[in-house]
Amino acid sequence: ALDDSEERIVEQALKGLEKLTRRYHQQAAAVRAGRLDLSHRDLESKRFALVAALLARLSPIRAGVAENPAVLSRLLELAMGLDSRTDDLLHRILTSPLDPRSAQVERILLSSSSPQVLSFLVEMLRNPERSSQAITVLERRTDPDFVRRLLQTERLFTDAVLREALHALNRIPWLEAYDVSR
Repeated sequence: ALDDSEERIVEQALKGLEKLTRRYHQQAAAVRAGRLDLSHRDLESKRFALVAALLARLSPIRAGVAENPAVLSRLLELAMGLDSRTDDLLHRILTSPLDPRSAQVERILLSSSSPQVLSFLVEMLRNPERSSQAITVLERRTDPDFVRRLLQTERLFTDAVLREALHALNRIPWLEAYDVSR
């Protein structure tokens, strides 16, 4: 009975984090588009609180703690693209073969089409030390929803650093079915 209540508490906390993260992303987009008048300080306060909660849950100290894989996947995806600190932690997890969470981060990058994953991949592309990992992911993704969202990312075409990073693509699997030489 104790385990059941603990699972319910974890699930409720996770739903709360998901709701707060979603609300933060919506408000940040509305501020950028000029549809919401919210001070930069207020927006940053919300992001910092989210980051603190996610970092506490995903800290290296907890790496060896047995975590429900579904809960861990949701936490990892929430942390993606939120802040440079969460991105740094996720990159350390991804590049550490001894971290049991590494495979889950890779699985999320290869399967999710969420805006957070896309944002995380774009930030990886912008970083010369991490761009090769993002390129590897992009070379393996063929799912239409991901490709559509990727191509709708305006920064890929306007940011010189991103355009340069994309030159490292050796293959674009979703274009291979088409004869582009015509």
